[in-house]
Amino acid sequence: MNCKVQKSHSLVTFFIIISLFLLTPTFGQVFLWTSGSGNYLWTLTANLVFVWLFINIDKVKIINKTILYILMIPLAIVSGWSNENTGGGVILLLIGMYLLNYFYKRNFTINIKKMFIDCYIYFFHI
Repeated sequence: MNCKVQKSHSLVTFFIIISLFLLTPTFGQVFLWTSGSGNYLWTLTANLVFVWLFINIDKVKIINKTILYILMIPLAIVSGWSNENTGGGVILLLIGMYLLNYFYKRNFTINIKKMFIDCYIYFFHI
């Protein structure tokens, strides 16, 4: 097997990288998009943590689950403050997952109180 790097391939790669830096008119707005990162990336992380906790709260090994339920309230508020589309999408995702689980698993018990409280807090802080 021949693992030598060709000189012309390295030269082309070098010119492509230099062209990206020199020919992009506003490098900071294109590649270092901090407002988009704060609006979409970090709020999506909060949404995913909320969805994961919402689904797996009964599987988390903690002695006092009341503390976890109380900690989910501020997480629901922060997740509801996210961008335009993810608030409604997360609520539809959670309701859809509960309905699918209800119809395909006959021994599934829905904690309606938990679901209503979490969706209410999440929805009214969108």
